[in-house]
Amino acid sequence: MEARRAAFARRKQAHAAQSGASAGVLSDVLAGYRGAPVAGFMPIGTEIDPSPALAEGLSSWTGRPAGD
Repeated sequence: MEARRAAFARRKQAHAAQSGASAGVLSDVLAGYRGAPVAGFMPIGTEIDPSPALAEGLSSWTGRPAGD
């Protein structure tokens, strides 16, 4: 249990220090998979929010902005 607490504390610290570039990095990784089915998730707590990268991939696949 102590390892989980320590991991969460490190992740929380990293989350607070992030510049918001995480979705850009994820978008770069996903660029090679445009048009392929991918799965996403809703972030909880200190998890990276993949929504911007997934929306970008969706709009490039459909030619429309996400939500249209």
